[in-house]
Amino acid sequence: MFITRITTQKNNRNRYNVYIEEKGREKYAFSVDEHTLVNFQLQKGERFNGS
Repeated sequence: MFITRITTQKNNRNRYNVYIEEKGREKYAFSVDEHTLVNFQLQKGERFNGS
């Protein structure tokens, strides 16, 4: 799996939605705050281990 897209949330610009590729399809995975996004250096194309 890998991260396919990261978007800002509509009602809270300090939180982000993270989407992953799973079985050839994009799906919503989780949301994070800005600190977590930066701290874990999450970015599009990065490999993601869902466990």
